[in-house]
Amino acid sequence: MDCSKFDQRFLSSPLISSLPPDAISIISGSARVDNGLYLDTLSRIAIDPNFTSLILICYEPIFTDLVARWRGFATVEQLAAGFARVLPVVPFLADFAEEFLLRSGPGEAAPGFLTRMERLSDELRLSELSTVDHGERSLDMLLSLHRLLCFRREAFLGLVNADVLFGLMRHEYLPVRYLSVRILSIYLKAADRAQEAMFSRFGVGGTAKEKVLGLWEGREVDYGFLMLLEAERLEKLSKDLETARPVNDEMSIGNSRVINSSDLSPLAADLCGVLIPRLRGPPSQSSSIVDTHTTRKNINSIAQALRSPRPLLITGQSGSGKTYLVHQIAQVLNTLNDMISIHLGDQTDAKLLVGAYTTTDAPGSFEWRAGVLTTAVREGRWLLVEDIDQAPKDVLSVLLPLMERGELVIPSRGDKIAAARGFKLIATIRTAPSIKSDMVAMNSLGSRLWERVNVEMPSGEELNTIIDSRFPLLVGISPTLMDVYHDVQKTYSEPSFFAISKTSLGRLISPRDLMKWCKRVHALYISVGIATSHEPLSDGVFDGIFMEAVDCFAGSLQTKEARTLIVKRVASNMHIPSQRIDLFLGGGHIPGYSDSERILVVGRVKLKKRKKEPVGPKRRRGYAQRRPFATTNHAARLLEQVGVAIRLAEPVLLVGETGTGKTAVVQQLADMMRFNLTVINLSQQTESGDLLGGFKPVDMKTLAIPLKERFDGLFEKTFSLKRNKRFLDALNKFWSKQQWNRVITLWGEAVKMADQFFAAPKVEELEDKPAKKRKLDDVDRPVLQAKWTNFANDLSNLEKHNSQLDKSFAFSFVEGSLVKAARNGDWVLLDEINLAAADTLESIADLLKDGGGGSILLSEKGDVERVKAHPDFRIFACMNPATDVGKRDLPPGLRSRFTELYVTSPDQELSNLLAIIREYLGNLAVGDDIVVADIASVYMEAKRLSEDQQLVDGANQRPHYSIRTLTRTLSYVFEIAPVYGLRRSLYEGFCMSFLTLLDQASE
Repeated sequence: MDCSKFDQRFLSSPLISSLPPDAISIISGSARVDNGLYLDTLSRIAIDPNFTSLILICYEPIFTDLVARWRGFATVEQLAAGFARVLPVVPFLADFAEEFLLRSGPGEAAPGFLTRMERLSDELRLSELSTVDHGERSLDMLLSLHRLLCFRREAFLGLVNADVLFGLMRHEYLPVRYLSVRILSIYLKAADRAQEAMFSRFGVGGTAKEKVLGLWEGREVDYGFLMLLEAERLEKLSKDLETARPVNDEMSIGNSRVINSSDLSPLAADLCGVLIPRLRGPPSQSSSIVDTHTTRKNINSIAQALRSPRPLLITGQSGSGKTYLVHQIAQVLNTLNDMISIHLGDQTDAKLLVGAYTTTDAPGSFEWRAGVLTTAVREGRWLLVEDIDQAPKDVLSVLLPLMERGELVIPSRGDKIAAARGFKLIATIRTAPSIKSDMVAMNSLGSRLWERVNVEMPSGEELNTIIDSRFPLLVGISPTLMDVYHDVQKTYSEPSFFAISKTSLGRLISPRDLMKWCKRVHALYISVGIATSHEPLSDGVFDGIFMEAVDCFAGSLQTKEARTLIVKRVASNMHIPSQRIDLFLGGGHIPGYSDSERILVVGRVKLKKRKKEPVGPKRRRGYAQRRPFATTNHAARLLEQVGVAIRLAEPVLLVGETGTGKTAVVQQLADMMRFNLTVINLSQQTESGDLLGGFKPVDMKTLAIPLKERFDGLFEKTFSLKRNKRFLDALNKFWSKQQWNRVITLWGEAVKMADQFFAAPKVEELEDKPAKKRKLDDVDRPVLQAKWTNFANDLSNLEKHNSQLDKSFAFSFVEGSLVKAARNGDWVLLDEINLAAADTLESIADLLKDGGGGSILLSEKGDVERVKAHPDFRIFACMNPATDVGKRDLPPGLRSRFTELYVTSPDQELSNLLAIIREYLGNLAVGDDIVVADIASVYMEAKRLSEDQQLVDGANQRPHYSIRTLTRTLSYVFEIAPVYGLRRSLYEGFCMSFLTLLDQASE
């Protein structure tokens, strides 16, 4: 930021004649000093009441930094006077004023200001100063206090001391009396009539309307016209600022003084030329924003809007980076950890945001628990509302008083909560490319109250720059990547492509897909050992880049024609021979498959398996139950595609008809990788509470199960299981009989044993068994001790529940299966995801992050701290195409977060079908070589008759036969073949699965 043009304007003012020569030489540049001393000099000049307004006019772009430096040297009187003079025209600096003049607690004044006011009152009483001197000094502080209260009464109310004001009301200096009455009237919210009565009582004005003459801005005025004089001063200051802004932008001189971000105060953040107060200092991690023209323009616009006291509404196309920019700006301002993000849907209940009555630890009693919105307002956090245009009217009506007056109204409790310092409401709306930003949400409730910012999409050159910056290894091929992206994006927008793709809504190609492809290629480079961007690429690596492009851009396409078109467009830009493309499209790509004890290799992906953890019988049984799975060419290709997404922690959406093996592939991968897989079947009746959890009536067993799981792990890490076998056997016996009093007693004894264990000196631990001693030494004792302490506290609460459950019901928040899986690092499969309601899906949107790092907010519980997903957590979703009645597409914003893969039926290739049949029959086919072909023939003939509509069921509808129908038949055959023989069992199985649903003629 070049400050030379600001210096030139400032030095042209006649007021500088009163400045010291040293200050003038520093500003003019005749004295060579560093930027830090230069800014300190300007800051000291700015605190002078004679120069505050002039410095603001001349140095407005860096004025935030100058104010941030006041804290280091200014007195409390100077701070109050400086802030009071400029806050109405630069209200975003109110955060500095509250921080410098007030304590961190709301409504508490800094000792300096109140102490100074009390000292002036004591000096007047003791006559240590003359009346005139005392009056002038008191007048300056009272005028500053009056200005601050007129600007924002609630924020600076803590600076008022009513006792001091009552004493000053009898001051001989009339302006002091006048301001004391006005300040007390503001403090008490007195009406005009009551204020006039106080004026008359203390002899200010009265019936004769005596002039209240005193000094104001260096000249004598009648304080009876104070409000008019203040309005004129602020109007002139605002006009001077508006006049100076274009002049500052146009001025240019030869000698320049450039201020960099490193020269600024830690309390001021530079957001692409806009300085924002940063009260928490710089963050520990730097931002990952890539500097481009569009990015700077977007950040500059958002930063300007953040200066406004109005809520911020960010609009932009899908993939333009709305949420990303907000997160990065919050990180620069060091507010990211406290920011709350929520997703709204048309079924969102306003009570979840405001709060509701919930149960306490004591059964039968309830207490008010604030919602996420109430907590954000009360604690001064940023609140990011995604897709606010989807919110229902009752939610918007809750936000309306917050947007208008800065207060949250809770009608059920009759409370009004004023927004604390630091609170900011930010909302986003996704727009279509054909919709202008000023046309968005104009009809929504409160649309006039928003400060709007439209986020522009980066250009092609800027996307190339972003790729080169984020993925340095791809510098050599980034032009090719951009050519592929532009060609694919152009193809997707063509009407002819929309016709052949046969989708109801389609999937837009956005920069998110491009970044996903680049991330995959970057991971491919690292896996093969490429260290620089100039290394030559082997044919295998180049084929891997091509296949990653196909998965990212064509993997979601349902028709062969559309997929072929995109693959050929990608191959054309990558200069891949047509023969290799024909081989790829014809199913010639067969990934290699290797399953060892620790590593699973499928084609181009290598996955490290989870370590065996024999913690519970449930997990051991899950590994032991192997279901039949034929590793066909079709399955290997799908395993490779899903495996790449698993390695990069991408959420996966598998789309395909019923019975194509979507769920089977995910279950097989979970078994081979030794992960627990939680399958959740969604429907139209599924609510967000079914996934995230909710308050439910519980019994003692429900409350005790989480403690038992924690106790088992803690006891094993702390004590010898062999030595305490009798203790554990007794505990398990009482647990199985649900004798909770004895279970709690034994757990209490274990807590006492743990206390004795940690109280004993470490060197005395098991001296006779050094091997065991080494094992215990490896345990982090402070962490383990803290876990035992938490367990003891929870055990105490459980004991209270046990004593009161006989008299009343107990309600507790029970986490849903999705939250448990996210905590434990398990896998989750959401089946039929497109049947769920939109608000149910929006509740999990924050879990869908590429590269992991997702989190989820338990809004129903009232928590504002997000549950961060375990690094091993993976989420999968399955759905049928939105071509049948009652089935719909996912919302575009949610769908774009998934890596979408369309799964074709395995029976399109006869070799795949035969392999599946052999896998399910096992040894039964030995001695009957043609039975496999016969089964395939019967299945294909039945499917052909169904597709030709020659078969109908009892409802006169065409039956649907798939691989699932066939495998169900073969599973039945495998069970009864030892009794009835293979051929007879096949006849029974086909009759059961294929014939029972048909009408008489079809059968």
